[in-house]
Amino acid sequence: MDVEPNASTFTAISLGLSGLEDGSFKALSFYRRMGEAGLKQDLVTLLALLRACVDLAALSLIKEIHGYAIRNGIGLHSHLRSPLVDAYGRSGYFVNAQCVFETTSTRERDVVAWSSLIYAYGLHGDAATALETFEQIEMVKVQPGGLTFLAVLKACSHAGLADEALCIAYERNTDGLEGPNRYVGLDRS
Repeated sequence: MDVEPNASTFTAISLGLSGLEDGSFKALSFYRRMGEAGLKQDLVTLLALLRACVDLAALSLIKEIHGYAIRNGIGLHSHLRSPLVDAYGRSGYFVNAQCVFETTSTRERDVVAWSSLIYAYGLHGDAATALETFEQIEMVKVQPGGLTFLAVLKACSHAGLADEALCIAYERNTDGLEGPNRYVGLDRS
């Protein structure tokens, strides 16, 4: 039984390929073939492609996907914003990561977007900005999760800021909040 290719089949294949070793190149190839076949990408397709772009640190493709999303009315979707912040940040393009983050209303900035920004700054050696961003997350009353704390600890670790990392861990432990204690051996249970 032959099935006509559609956006769903291209997306499924791209997503599957991007999860394989060296599959990101093939996933992006499928993205190109999808366009050549005249099929429109949807939110799910763009999310699958961003994963492949991050694996390849393909900044130009991240920008291409972002532009496509804006031109086709997908760019404002809340489920696309955090992955865009993550993709730009992991690629070291903080200007765009910050721009996407700031164009998101404060109410829609979820823990994923905040954590992505913190992780990106830490990954690229800007622990000071990662820590400032962590302070901001607390000021806007977004509850940091385990991945947020891990991102902060990694930022501190990369910058040799062990004292700051321990301070954050102890504060979370004494505040009764879920924190990085299990990552640094401070869990009292």
